Amino acid sequence: PFAGDGTAAGLVTAAGPAVAGPDGSETATRCLPTPPRLTVGETRQFGRRRQTSASHYAIGHINARSLAPRLNEVCQLLQSERLEVLCISESWLSEDVLDGVLLVPGYRLHRCDRPGGRRGGGVAILVSESLRVTRLHDSSDGDSGVEALWLSVGGAGRAQVVVGAIYRPPGTLTARLRDAVRGQF
Repeated sequence: PFAGDGTAAGLVTAAGPAVAGPDGSETATRCLPTPPRLTVGETRQFGRRRQTSASHYAIGHINARSLAPRLNEVCQLLQSERLEVLCISESWLSEDVLDGVLLVPGYRLHRCDRPGGRRGGGVAILVSESLRVTRLHDSSDGDSGVEALWLSVGGAGRAQVVVGAIYRPPGTLTARLRDAVRGQF
């Protein structure tokens, strides 16, 4: 039920840098047409192989295409994968959807709804209540066309990390995404 299209999580973007053509226009990007996918079993096997450490964070990303009706699936994902942070693109939330409707036990929801009441878009990040969170930036102004939410996350005895959820609406140039992200820091 979750598919990616023009989205990225954490500090990694789905699209590479733009390549300037002879006339200075953006001609190509370095990105995979279809990102590699792992099955749930492969993901779990990879998780068992990696070295676990108290300093690492379990972070995931989904393209929800409407978070509210998928809350049960999200709760199952958080529990089965033991995620501490879940970045969500295409949350499709608006100011009409109250936080109280989106309760996930043991997690706090940080959201950046699409501005202007337009349907679709929006990003959110669910963070375990055991972690400290500082909201660094959100792009709720809508000027760049790119929707983003950045948090600083940390826990007792663990390094602070910056986590972001970014949504690049279809038709937004990769160069505009790059410039928007750079401008947010």
